[in-house]
Amino acid sequence: MSQFITGTASQPSSITAINPGTYCIFCNSEVDEYFVIISTGLYMGVGNVPWNLITAAGRADTTTEPSYSWQFPKNSPFGGTLPIMVYLSFAYDSGIRYYKVNVDNVPRHDSWTDLRMDPVTGYFDIPVQFQTDANGFYQIQSPVYVFYHMNLGCLLDSTSLTDGMRALNVEFFDANYNLVSTLGNNLFIDNNSCVASLQMPNINGQYADPNCGYLQYVNLTDIVTINFTASESMANGSYSFVGIRGAGYTAIPPQSGPLPTSGVFNGISQNAVQSMFGATCAVKGIAAFAISLYVASCVINGVGRQSQYDAYKTYAFCLSK
Repeated sequence: MSQFITGTASQPSSITAINPGTYCIFCNSEVDEYFVIISTGLYMGVGNVPWNLITAAGRADTTTEPSYSWQFPKNSPFGGTLPIMVYLSFAYDSGIRYYKVNVDNVPRHDSWTDLRMDPVTGYFDIPVQFQTDANGFYQIQSPVYVFYHMNLGCLLDSTSLTDGMRALNVEFFDANYNLVSTLGNNLFIDNNSCVASLQMPNINGQYADPNCGYLQYVNLTDIVTINFTASESMANGSYSFVGIRGAGYTAIPPQSGPLPTSGVFNGISQNAVQSMFGATCAVKGIAAFAISLYVASCVINGVGRQSQYDAYKTYAFCLSK
């Protein structure tokens, strides 16, 4: 039992849990107050992704728990500002007073400001800045102070990390800076932006005017060709290409899908003028169009998809004789 609760007599010595958080201890000395040494459950995960739903490859896979409400696409990489979640009140009650957040064994020094509740008014209106000391130790606040984000252990800026597999671990220390436990995950980091490249449409190599968008055709059977490229250097993205006529009528069959493993998808759209016009515009012989390419990043920060890495390109043009 001395491995579980420090300072107790060595014999006889046994313990049983009567209720969650309530223990019955038998030993040959008086029991006063002891800290229960907990080595698991202190590091919780990244944002809404529990640590056990992060694969060995460092990607989020919440699909293994389909009833879990906070779902992300399978094998999502991480990036952006990562909320590292720590069971701080449990840690404090276990005698933990300090912790370090390390990436590849290098202590982080990220800082953030949370709001503490005013016990008189109930308002969360007391700003408190969290930061490390010179050696990278964060101090755990007493649970008597209620913060809006009670389990936030670090707001980790991934843009300061090298892309690829990184090793995250959180070290927990007692009041004398003795290491109690180390817990963590591999994290696959991707800070890359997507790229969307879209060419103006052409007929037999004659491109639409980039200034006014005018593209001349001769016959309704002429083929309008549009080339586009969607990319993300680590292949963590998907693309969507659409073309509309007038007030949102579909003029070009849409294309979409995940990026290939190469990270680059070269797409082409080829359609006859008549099919793009539809019945009404074919009679008039003229129509205005818009084409767009959206490349969406698959990167998450554990709370949401990181759309700042997305790319978008759109053009307008007119088909006329």
